[in-house]
Amino acid sequence: MLEIKDVNVSYGNVQVLWNLSMHVKDREALAILGANGAGKTSLLRTISGLNVPTSGEIRFQGENIVGVEPYKITQMGIAHVPEGRSLFPNMSVGENLVLGGNLSTPQQRAQTLEWVLSLFPKLEERYKQSAGSLSGGEQQMVALGRALMLKPKLLLLDEPSTGLAPIMLPVIFNAIESIKDEGLTVVVVEQHVQEAFKHVERAYIIENGRITIEGLPKDLENNPEVRRAYLGID
Repeated sequence: MLEIKDVNVSYGNVQVLWNLSMHVKDREALAILGANGAGKTSLLRTISGLNVPTSGEIRFQGENIVGVEPYKITQMGIAHVPEGRSLFPNMSVGENLVLGGNLSTPQQRAQTLEWVLSLFPKLEERYKQSAGSLSGGEQQMVALGRALMLKPKLLLLDEPSTGLAPIMLPVIFNAIESIKDEGLTVVVVEQHVQEAFKHVERAYIIENGRITIEGLPKDLENNPEVRRAYLGID
């Protein structure tokens, strides 16, 4: 579904991604792991068109999307949930969700909204409440739900567990499982490596803007370097 080849990205004179190549299969759940500042967020921003590579190629369903404007990439079927959620805090939960479906017909929007509320029943309870008054976990549900209202083919999630109470982690990751079961492809950037490994089929590890390791979760869990650096096991 997504093919990235020899991509280089810079912020001014500072290069953040170096000859990065990776792929994402259709209907796959994939994790991008790495330390803070490794380039994970820059990678997602590059896929969604917010960063433009200085060189390299990104193909989504066979079409090169380098240089395509972000709103057009969204229309093509890529939804990006940024770290920090970026909700409209003074708008209601319902208004935030419906805004995400502005590319759909009213009938499609109603059907998608019904599905989103079935994924996150708590949002139906909070539907008329302002998004800014919700807990961190509930706000993350709104951010996920708003992206899903686009009916994307590829969902990019940047640190969905940031700021959440531990009890909320299974809620968010179980929702990711349900999203994948609906046929969506999911790429998740995550610091909670052990939790991510429970819900993805493959993972890449980025260090200093470069892919250093790729593999299945079960293999990475047995990799001494991964165990030491990311799982806290010597």
